[in-house]
Amino acid sequence: METERNSSSFDKNEVSSWWLGSHELVQAKIRISAALEMDPDFNKIGPFHEIYRLSKHERYVKASERFSMVRQKMANGSLRKPPYSIRNSREYVVFQTLALGPDTHTLAIQHMMFIPTLKNQTSSEQRDSWLPAAEAMAIFGCYGQTEMAHGSDVKGLETEARYDPVSQTFDLHSPTVGSTKWWPAALGRTATHGIIHARLLLPENSKFRDFGVKPFLCN
Repeated sequence: METERNSSSFDKNEVSSWWLGSHELVQAKIRISAALEMDPDFNKIGPFHEIYRLSKHERYVKASERFSMVRQKMANGSLRKPPYSIRNSREYVVFQTLALGPDTHTLAIQHMMFIPTLKNQTSSEQRDSWLPAAEAMAIFGCYGQTEMAHGSDVKGLETEARYDPVSQTFDLHSPTVGSTKWWPAALGRTATHGIIHARLLLPENSKFRDFGVKPFLCN
């Protein structure tokens, strides 16, 4: 692989800078990668390549251990000191990507999608009720947006949330096979709650009026 890279007709360093967003982030990635290789805490968990020799359950356990270690290091401030010397949120993203590895995206969804949605798409009352628990990991969330037939076409999502004025509740339902939620990371194994994107349907003149896709917090 190194031979092929060195024989390419373009500057791989320029491509790396474009891919990550800046030359500074490339240098940060190099620094963080070296620090991870020497970190005894992550070495105790084991190298990434061993996942190909493990069962699905064993891979899940290892992924959980890595996620827990990332959380500890972010909380105790050690990442701001050498050898990591992380200076900003973009470098934190680089660290998480490298440290979590290929099996931990289902766990990282808590910080990538679940918490940001609680921060940015809730009322102040809702934030006060749910955000502290999510940030303290007292609840663990998944993100149910993508559907089998719609991919990232949020406008075309079919899952419904019909409001029942009698019980004052929402009935969430996927009416077709194509509206089955797809890739709801962490659902079924880790998540205690989920943000589910569905069409808000409110009763109007004995029918239901579609108010478009909205996020719903479910447990």
